[in-house]
Amino acid sequence: MPTQAAEILSLCPAIKNLVCWVQQEDRPELPPLIRALPPHRLSIEHGHFSNIVVPDSDAPTLFPDLTHLELIFWNVAEDGLQLTQRLVQDLRKLPRLTHLILSESVRRARIEPIISALPNLAVVVVATDMEEDLPDNLARVVVPTSSAEYKQDHWEIYHSEEDNLWVRAERIIAAREASTAAEESEV
Repeated sequence: MPTQAAEILSLCPAIKNLVCWVQQEDRPELPPLIRALPPHRLSIEHGHFSNIVVPDSDAPTLFPDLTHLELIFWNVAEDGLQLTQRLVQDLRKLPRLTHLILSESVRRARIEPIISALPNLAVVVVATDMEEDLPDNLARVVVPTSSAEYKQDHWEIYHSEEDNLWVRAERIIAAREASTAAEESEV
């Protein structure tokens, strides 16, 4: 019997913005349905995302129009290095990805290799209460001031094009770049 999520996805083949939060137990009917969609923005649990990605290098490009991706880490069983390596491999299959949110269970050790491996990323939002500071060289990374800010913005991100977490993160990064340029011109 197909799940409610599978039924909805089968009825919406041209969806552009998808928030796919379903229970984490095995859902073999979902990966082919999601893989066939043409989303521009996608929010999905990391385990489901990993099941969508086809490891075969001859496979067609995954989500050729996807520019914004949010990966939610609810229950991560893999160790940090293994998870990061797999994540980098998976994200490299998204040719137009420029915006990425990594939520929960994400630490600096996972962020730096992702940014290094994906130079097209313009904005990376780390949506967690990180206790460790990010190094200055991660200029494309924005951390919301609190998990409450992230959670509030989270629901707006897929509904408002004018002022949402992506837009605010872009403004923060632009301000950083302007500040750096001003400092360099003074020298």
